[in-house]
This record gives sequence, structure tokens and C-alpha cells, in this order.
Amino acid sequence: MGRNFYYKVLEEATDTIEELDERLAYLTDVQLISESKKKEEIEYLFKHALAQQLTYDSMMQQSRIDSHNKIARSIEKVFANNINEYYSTLAYHYEKAENKEKTEEYLIKAGDEAIRTGASSEALNFYEEALELVPESRRLDKSDIQIRDLEIKIANLYRVTGKNLEAAERYRQLISKYTNHYFMKSEMFTKYRGILNLMVFFFMVNNRRLFFGKKVYEGFEIFMKLTYGFGMSLISMNSRQFALETSPIMTRVCRYDFRNSPEALRLYSTSSALFSMTGLSFTTSRKMINFVEDTGIRNDPNGYISFMMIKRMHHYYTGNWDIQEDQNTVVNQGLRVGNFWDTVTYIMYSGLVHVESGECKKFLELKDKLLYLADTFDDSYSGSQGYRLAALGFYKFRMFDKFNAIAKEGAKYIGNTENSALLVVYHSIESLIHLNLGDLKNADKAIIIAEQWKDKISNVPVYHTQYLLARLKLDLEKFKSLIKSDQHFRQTLKEIKSNSNKLIAQSKKLIANLTEAYLLKAKSYQLLTKNQKVLKYLQLAIQTGEKYNGRLELSRAYFETGKFLSDPKTKQQQLNGLTGKDYLEKARTMFEEMDLQWDLEEYRKFVQQS
Repeated sequence: MGRNFYYKVLEEATDTIEELDERLAYLTDVQLISESKKKEEIEYLFKHALAQQLTYDSMMQQSRIDSHNKIARSIEKVFANNINEYYSTLAYHYEKAENKEKTEEYLIKAGDEAIRTGASSEALNFYEEALELVPESRRLDKSDIQIRDLEIKIANLYRVTGKNLEAAERYRQLISKYTNHYFMKSEMFTKYRGILNLMVFFFMVNNRRLFFGKKVYEGFEIFMKLTYGFGMSLISMNSRQFALETSPIMTRVCRYDFRNSPEALRLYSTSSALFSMTGLSFTTSRKMINFVEDTGIRNDPNGYISFMMIKRMHHYYTGNWDIQEDQNTVVNQGLRVGNFWDTVTYIMYSGLVHVESGECKKFLELKDKLLYLADTFDDSYSGSQGYRLAALGFYKFRMFDKFNAIAKEGAKYIGNTENSALLVVYHSIESLIHLNLGDLKNADKAIIIAEQWKDKISNVPVYHTQYLLARLKLDLEKFKSLIKSDQHFRQTLKEIKSNSNKLIAQSKKLIANLTEAYLLKAKSYQLLTKNQKVLKYLQLAIQTGEKYNGRLELSRAYFETGKFLSDPKTKQQQLNGLTGKDYLEKARTMFEEMDLQWDLEEYRKFVQQS
């Protein structure tokens, strides 16, 4: 027994009730144990751990083994109706009773129960303990389904707990062990093979009638399940590696008619990120998503959550920000079926959509949801995504005080996960906030930190554009203080031109930042007094905001246009038939509708000064 124990269990394990009652009464009288009630059951507790240990140590080894066996069997009998609450306790007693088979059984059950309650780290510990008990001969046996499933659970938990590097390696080993797919050992061959297969995959998706015909084979579902986990581990760390290592598998998948394979449909929908997240082809990504939706993915609760996650990502990248489904229903279903990673990603991207739509209240609700999940389930992935969403939302809504309140803890939290992409995003946003507050020194420090992590990731738009925004805005602020004779003038101007072009090109693959990219391009020409160019990019900023209904940045495009047209030095007094005053009024109206207090204050300052 442990430090606490139930009367019913002892009663079942003991031969004579009278002797049991007498001993318990004696131990209570001398204050070694205390008595209480828990769920209508009488429970005893050793007041001091030392007393419990001394009592335990006084028992002979065989007596200990017998006692643990009796206690375990008693728990199984007494608490048969709610035995799931005692899986870990049973594993402990059977381990002490030197019953490896029963220990393994209850460790796995304890892990399953921990997953059901969202305790991923605890589940991982249980599963790994169980695997350690397995003889090497069973581990090497590819036909042992129980060991295979246990190894898959462990790999999955490494992924959902944010240990993506370890997860990816485990998935590689499992794919090599349980399927006939092989991985290239050479980085160069991996690259060439990946690029070739990515092109083939693109062709197959866009010419589906020529492929997708073979009958799936035994073991296909396991292959799909492992590849899905492998891909999700890679995409969190390095989207380039994700594309290179999963595209050879996807070309194999596309040979089969997998419409009745839930795991394959789930993998196929998430693999659309190869084209949407990288910006290679939104059309191809949409075709893949539509195909999966038409097969009836809604009938698979787990696959449906993965599908909704990838669909939300696609909509965010392409500027489709009209959310029609009930988000709470999707989130609740995702948590209920245990698809935690995809549910968290869905929440985060939904939050980003609400930010671009200027819906601050909904953004705050989803930000709080992510941080609540992180705290409740001790989940680093939801925590890091929560801080990412918080940082971007606080920047976009100009809630700088709120960001400053979480800045250090957010940086530390994400830093502990060593997620390079999120660290680039977070510190880039930090730099942008310092710039808005006129603090160039700290803006410079933040961008330097972002650059230290930037080299570790590929130039995926959702991460890279945030860095380019900060870098360009910082260079523009520095450029204001330079004169033509300054030795840094030409170099800074060259970098501004280069980065502004890169930003616009990348933002066309991530519509959320395109309006702001055009505004910064307009500001760069404004510093050079090239007014026709300024008007061109202000026009593009307005057109983009209106086309995608990106209300937040559209309101600022109106404001910047109004300020520019109101400047007496500007020859052109109208744009699209509207004056500077008209644009200022449009901006003010939108600022008030979205309750953008910082922007309203900037508006008031401008009106007073003009």
C-alpha cells in the first residue's frame, strides 16, 4: 500500500476483520494514521511519509510481494465499477508484486486514461514505463500489434507535447520498421528526391483521373497514421523538410483509391499545406481540400477536426475570413475525441482570422481559450500558440500595455519549446510594438533576437513576412535620420527597396499582411518624395483591404491615405474621387466601430495639428 489506503481494500485483502479494526484503531490512537472520507469511502493516511516507509521496510521481501498482490486484487474487486481511477495505483502494486504482465497492462491503461483527461505528459511517462518492461524479442517482432500501437502512442505524445524533433525521429524509425518506405541517408539525395516527388505530387493532384485507382493494401492505414504524425512533427519545425520528406510518400498515396480510408483522407487534407503554407499553389491546395470534403470526412470525428484545422489555415492564407461554422462545436468535438494538436491549431488560426476582421472580443476569447488549455492540461503547444496569438493580436489592435504585461513570460515560454518559427514571429512582433512606441533601441534588440532564429527556418510566408514587416519598418525609421552624405544612406535605401519587394511578394502568399506591406511600400516612397508611387501603393493597400474585408488594416490604409492627401505639399487632392477629409472620416468611423483607442488617439492628434 502507499501512504494513503482505503478500508474496503484492506478489508478485502485481510483474513480477519476484528484484527484489522483493532490495528487501525491502535495506529489512529498513536497518531500514526488519520481517518477521513473520500467519495463515501473510508480512507486512511499515514501522517508522516517516514512512518509509512519504516512500516514498509519492516516487512520481509516475500511478504511485501504477497501484500501488493492481495492489495491489487482487492482494488480490482472493490472498485470494479470505477477501476479507471485506479489504473496507475494498480500498475504500482503489480510492479512491486513483480508481475510484469499486469504492470504493463495497467501502465498502458493508465496512459490511455491520462490521454482521455488531457494529461499528455503523464500519459507519455506511463507508456514509456510500459515499453521498458517489454522484452527485446517483442520489440523486434514487427507482427506484435500491441507493441506497434504502443510505440505509435509514444511518438504521438512526443509530438503533442511539443517535442517535435524527438517525435519526427521516432516516426522515421516506425515508418522504416512497419512499412516498406525508406528514407535517404544523404541530405543531398533527400533534397533531389523531395523536389522531384513534389513536382510529381503536384501533377497527380491536378490530374486525379489518371491515378487514385489501386486498391489499398493491408497495413495502408498504419502507414497513413505514421506519415500524418511524421508530417505534423516536421511542419512545426521546418516546413522545407516537411515538403522534402513527405512528398515521396504522398506520390505513393496518390496511386490508391483511398476514399474509404479515414487516415489517408486525413493525411491528404493536411498535406495540402505543402501548397498553401508555402504559397506554391492555393488552387492545388483548394482542390485537395474540396476532394476530402466531398468524400464525407464529416463522418469521421477525428479526421473532421484535422480537416477543419487545415481548411481554416487555407482560408487564413488566402484571405477568406468569413467564418460560418460554430467554432465552439468544432473545438468541443476536437477535445472530446482527443485530437488536441489539430484543435489547438484550429483555435489559433481562427483567432488570427478574427484579428484581421477587426473582431477584438472574439480574438481575446480564443487567446484566453488557448492559455486555459495550456494551464489545464500542462500543454506547451497550446501555450506557445496562445502567446503567439496574443502577441499578434495585441500588436494589431495596438494594445501595447497588454503585450508589455506578458512580453517576458511569453518569450520565456516559447523559448523553452525551442520552436524557431514561433520565436521569429514573437520577437518580430515585439520589435514592431517597440517601433510603434518610438523605442528604436529595444526594437533593434528584438529584431536581432528574431534574426538569430530566422536562419534556422525556411522562408515560409506565415513566419517570414512578420520578420520582414519588422525589419522594413525599423529600417524606415532609421532612414528618416540619415542624410544623403551619410555612408549608410545608400546601403539602407538598398535594403529598404529589397525588403519591401520581398515583403510584397511573400505577402501575396499570406494575404493577412498584404495591406500593411503596401502601406510600408508607400511610406518608403513618401520618404523619397515620389508622390505618384505613394498614391499607387496607397491605392493597392485600399483595394486589398476592401477585396478581402480586412477591416483592421483597411481602416489604417484609409487613415494614411487621408493624411497624405491632406498634406498641402501633395499636388493630387483626391484618390478614387475622395478627398483626404473623406478618407479621414472613413478611418475614424472604422476606428470607432472596432473600438481602436490607440488609432483614435492618433487620429485626434493629426486633426489637431492640421
